[in-house]
Amino acid sequence: MDKIKKDQVKNWLVKNQSMIALVILFLSITYYLSFFGLQKGTDDEWFQRISQQQNYFDYISNRYMTWSARFFPDSVMYFVFSVPMIMYWAITSLAVILTSYSVVRIIKSEVKTFDIFVVCTLFGFMNFEMFFHSFLWITGAVNYLWPLALGLFSMIPYADYVFRGDKWGKNRWIFFSILSTVLFSLSNEQYLMVGFCAALTGHLMLFIKKEKQLFFLLFKTVLMFLGILFMYFAPGNALRLQRETEKWYPDFNELSVFSHIKVGLNFMVMGIYNNIFSLFLLVILSSLLLLKLNRSSFFIISIVIACLSCMYLFPGFSSGLGQIYNYSIKQLFSIDAFTVVIKNFFVAFLLFIITGIAVYRSATYKKFSLLCMIASLFSIIMLWFSPTLFASGSRVFVCAGVLFVIVAYDLVNKKINDIQIPKNMLLIMLAIYPIFNLLLPVLLGSIEKI
Repeated sequence: MDKIKKDQVKNWLVKNQSMIALVILFLSITYYLSFFGLQKGTDDEWFQRISQQQNYFDYISNRYMTWSARFFPDSVMYFVFSVPMIMYWAITSLAVILTSYSVVRIIKSEVKTFDIFVVCTLFGFMNFEMFFHSFLWITGAVNYLWPLALGLFSMIPYADYVFRGDKWGKNRWIFFSILSTVLFSLSNEQYLMVGFCAALTGHLMLFIKKEKQLFFLLFKTVLMFLGILFMYFAPGNALRLQRETEKWYPDFNELSVFSHIKVGLNFMVMGIYNNIFSLFLLVILSSLLLLKLNRSSFFIISIVIACLSCMYLFPGFSSGLGQIYNYSIKQLFSIDAFTVVIKNFFVAFLLFIITGIAVYRSATYKKFSLLCMIASLFSIIMLWFSPTLFASGSRVFVCAGVLFVIVAYDLVNKKINDIQIPKNMLLIMLAIYPIFNLLLPVLLGSIEKI
């Protein structure tokens, strides 16, 4: 009898191993989040206090009229401190899993538990400070992680139809896809612009291939466009722009177009270098490992090695980028400017371009992956003429980081399928850096300094 019971338990475990693994992942993320509660001296305290002082309708109306058009995150922040914190941690854990699931679904139609673990691991390659402010801090998670999960889930039908011809004709997830699009369209301006451009690109690809446009997808695209209008014409934008300019960038309106470009270039390259360069290195490594060895591949690999060597050997590579502020437009074309600062930008952009070529040659969906690489830059460039460029900090690089994650997952997944090594062993090796990256600040108690 005992043997029969043991066999039944064993069979149940084998049959439900995917579900068990997901439950373990969910509980692990929830437990990890429990180390990060309300952050004193931040917007967390403001939202907690205002929810006790105003009723919801006065609060949300005041936010839209005087500050923010992020209707969904602002609504969540009003109620989040009224529920047990375990509920917030649980929903945020689900948001991480939904984000990972959606990344996989964009690339392929069948999602395995292993794939979700891989994508969760890839997010651990982001700089911890950026990860903290976007995924762990309550205000940051609600404004960045939750909209990210909704946005990526909203993009799945586009990927299914454009890449795989799946029209979602009788799909039971249509309602949830539309609901997620509505909430996404009222969440985050940067994400929404990137999502809307991705949707337009999908429609353009269908037009070029002379395929029928689906009403379902057109409707979702219109919802995103309406969301952009709702956010762009919010009365509070002008007031917020004025206050943010006075606080963070007093001379913002006095800058010339060239000065904006100088500031933006430095912000973009420095931000990528400081926040998502580890993830970018993974993209580089994965794309190079997938290249077929020939003369052009050796040329690409040589250029990458040369660029990385320069970045390592140039004295003060990252700090040297800031020297661009000391030169006028004419002075930037001098030998002095090149030796001090332009060479750093040249190496950085050359590395990005050659990586884009390697990604194009290695990826499953070549044009899509290349567009993700380009979009990662434009998601930052759109902020060049905003006084909140520095106020938002590292959080604005999450969008670029997620686009890198999509590219990295495609490449890593492709390489994993080619290697004759147990997948679990590969996952363990891939997770070594993320584990140290995410656990050391907790173990060393350095979170308070962030």
